[in-house]
Amino acid sequence: GAEAAITPQMSRDEVEKLASPKLAAAQSARLAVNFNGQVRLWFVLQYVLEGDAVRRLALVVIDDQTKKIVKAETGS
Repeated sequence: GAEAAITPQMSRDEVEKLASPKLAAAQSARLAVNFNGQVRLWFVLQYVLEGDAVRRLALVVIDDQTKKIVKAETGS
C-alpha cells in the first residue's frame, strides 16, 4: 500500500554535504548514495575502480530522522 513507500526527510544533496567531511579527497572516486526506508538510514559509499576491482574509500551511514552520522569508515 501507500504506507510501504517511505519518503526520506533529507535530500540526496543534504546527505552528500553532511557526508563530505568523511570522504576521501580522490578525484577519480565515485559515489553511491542510497536510502533504506525500512531502517530510515542513508548509505554513502565512496569507491574507485581499479581494473576489474572495486576499492572502497569510505562508507558513511546517516540517520534520516536525526540528520546525524551514525557510522563512518574509511579504507577498504
